[in-house]
Amino acid sequence: MYDGKVRIFRNIYVRKCIEWSKKEISKRKKILNLIFGAIIFILLLPAFLILGGHYLDSLLYISGILRGTFYEILGIILVAVGWPLSIWSVYVQYAEGKGTPVPSAPTRKLITSGPYKYCRNPMALGTLLLYLGFAFILKLASMVFLTLLFFIFLFLFIKLWEEKELEARFGEEYRKYKRRTPFLIPRIWLRTKDHDGE
Repeated sequence: MYDGKVRIFRNIYVRKCIEWSKKEISKRKKILNLIFGAIIFILLLPAFLILGGHYLDSLLYISGILRGTFYEILGIILVAVGWPLSIWSVYVQYAEGKGTPVPSAPTRKLITSGPYKYCRNPMALGTLLLYLGFAFILKLASMVFLTLLFFIFLFLFIKLWEEKELEARFGEEYRKYKRRTPFLIPRIWLRTKDHDGE
């Protein structure tokens, strides 16, 4: 029963994304969607994770558990890697894919260049590193936990819903890309030849 309902909602989501992808998107709409995404992922979500981290650290009496400059240095490194990776991913979606990360204004073509050459979800990876970086800089152990919990659900959504939508839109092109490119952990070397013989 539960699986059936999930499948129905997923199919509705996939159909809606396909419908959105066929509509012409104005530059103004793309920019508004980027601003909307930025408000959620740069302001609201980090604020929720920081406030939630502070609250849980106090509630569980674990404030200060992440002591020492090691965590600050680790946090700075994660932010220095995560922030540019996220920005680069969004830029490639906008400039090359002619769309945005927001489902209502999706990319027009499958992106396999830039950071997407190394893994299929560089924007999610960059954002994960960015949030973990903030957690370590602020020394909030509970924010680390909340961030990991949020991204577990996000990665499940990507795997079970978004990948179905991309496969429905791009077909064999996406399946080949999926076979040769890791889901999250980047492949740091470039392939000279695709396993599919392309």
